[in-house]
Amino acid sequence: MNNMRLPKVGDAFEFDYKYRDEKTEVIGLLVVEVTPEHVMYKMTCSSHIYPMTHEIWTLNQELRRPKIGVYNE
Repeated sequence: MNNMRLPKVGDAFEFDYKYRDEKTEVIGLLVVEVTPEHVMYKMTCSSHIYPMTHEIWTLNQELRRPKIGVYNE
């Protein structure tokens, strides 16, 4: 995989989530762990920790932007 950049624990990002009714909301996510296979992250709208494979994380890089400021849980 070319240009594979994985995040570090504590990195925060945000992305635009579009609902079915076309409403858009900015969602934040915080990287809580990076394993040999997954990036584990938490979203601002949930306390659950979600896994994402390294492949999917790098494919979706363009959809996320670094979050400026403090991550609010």
